[in-house]
Amino acid sequence: MALKVEIQKSKEVALWKEYKSGKKVLAEFKIRGIGYKAYQVAIERAHNQVSSKGFDVTQASSSDKLLHELHLDAAACHLIEDWKGVILSEDGVETEVPYTPENAMKLFSMGDIGIQIWAWIKTQAEEIQVESNKLAAETVGKP
Repeated sequence: MALKVEIQKSKEVALWKEYKSGKKVLAEFKIRGIGYKAYQVAIERAHNQVSSKGFDVTQASSSDKLLHELHLDAAACHLIEDWKGVILSEDGVETEVPYTPENAMKLFSMGDIGIQIWAWIKTQAEEIQVESNKLAAETVGKP
């Protein structure tokens, strides 16, 4: 008798998705599923950070981040794997920038459009994870 163990392939999934305005593609993002472990850890740490500071409002400083800002940072660092066609404008100069967590955090902090893109990224990540989970369930269910 022997114990047979099969090495599992990575459960992480990422897909390219087009960010559109009407029918026009504005940019493409490679988005990870919402179940990506590093993202889940970042969200947990964000909640822990908020609760660990307690309710002493006298200790709050302008360098502290709000919970929603921590959520934006977590998505910027962990839900996006890459992008194409993202142009950031600083001081009137437009530049196509490569994906980095820092550039993604800048994008998400750009007023209403940043929040819209973050919400779209999060929705896409949830949908990607649902599809991945369905596929895994179908595969496991087959003899």
